[in-house]
Amino acid sequence: MKKIFFVYLFTLCTGFISVSQIRRDAVWCFGDSVLIDFNQNPPHLDYCATRCRGSACSIADSSGNLLFYAHTGYIPLWNAGYYQLGVVWNKNHQVMENGDSLIGDGWYKETVIVSDPNNWQRYFLFHTDVLTYGKIYYSIIDLSYNGGLGKVIQKNILVDSLPDRSVTDGLIAIKHGNGRDWWVIFRTSNNDGITPNNTFYKILITSTGVDQVITQDIGYPTLTGFLRLYFNHKGNQMVLIDAIGLIELYNFDRCTGLLSVRRIIHGESLNQQTFIRNYNWSAEFSPNDSVLYVSTNDPSFCILYQYNLNSANISSTKILIDSLQSPGNGGELKMAIDGKIYWSGIYYASGGPFPFPYPDSIYNQYNMYLSVINNPNVLGSGCDFQPYSFYLGGHRSYL
Repeated sequence: MKKIFFVYLFTLCTGFISVSQIRRDAVWCFGDSVLIDFNQNPPHLDYCATRCRGSACSIADSSGNLLFYAHTGYIPLWNAGYYQLGVVWNKNHQVMENGDSLIGDGWYKETVIVSDPNNWQRYFLFHTDVLTYGKIYYSIIDLSYNGGLGKVIQKNILVDSLPDRSVTDGLIAIKHGNGRDWWVIFRTSNNDGITPNNTFYKILITSTGVDQVITQDIGYPTLTGFLRLYFNHKGNQMVLIDAIGLIELYNFDRCTGLLSVRRIIHGESLNQQTFIRNYNWSAEFSPNDSVLYVSTNDPSFCILYQYNLNSANISSTKILIDSLQSPGNGGELKMAIDGKIYWSGIYYASGGPFPFPYPDSIYNQYNMYLSVINNPNVLGSGCDFQPYSFYLGGHRSYL
């Protein structure tokens, strides 16, 4: 595919994300039937139909009422050996009409929801199958059907064939600077396994629909497909992490979609003595965007680090906050609208198979609780990290 270097100009471009969007992230549906409603204090725990070890996404309206949710790794199809493992559930926890058999594997950041700028009842669900085909697709959800419960009116639409490349496990979206449109962004890896890659792909979603893909080559060329992207809460910075230790911080222009000013916080390392500690798995910014948290993942132990982003030498500010020991295993970090950062966990018995789906007999502190950073703006121990402190109401989490 030819690289496109068009710069998109918009008459209205602001530096802030609309406050009215904040409640759209108020309800989380993930793991093994976990639903957390952050509209209440303390958060309300309930049931959802999700059974997912990795990629799960949900969206509420601007008042915080759940609209629908989706995930990959749909167990009936998983058990039957199918590759099209994505599924969409309506707010009543039923499979949405035409909402099964979406292309997607069972990995960890394969799905993202964005609203249609031209139709308040329509949404685009972007999804990918990281290992099977490595392509990027979208499906269209219309909530005007079935009395507001919705219908998937089109699905598995190929965005880009990505010849000789595959999508990495790090799909992400951010609101455009005009407050209306969206960017969906991902990185790729080369299929030959020997040629490094540093190409970002950016999909612009406007009132006319899904626009053409823009590419930008920037940053450290890497071989790994286990690479993830995270935006800060202002939307003007993005961090990239990978499984070989890389942590890069970029500036992002939400009007043009261009990345710039790359800073390497931590370089890649294949030293077997340090590889486990450098196996970056997740990242999250503090509410005021001054502190970065990075977690690592390994069956034996998982570590939580903290960096001061206000420092002239960010790398030197690295602080070990805590670690989770086997058989507990840390997964995704995510900030909720209450300003706390939650760290999901999985019970991974030593020497055993990957626990998906969990047997009915496996309920314990490692999969029935989330760990919490209660004061994430504060450096050091003052951030108040409390492992396994948030009870999931009898439900279980995965990575």
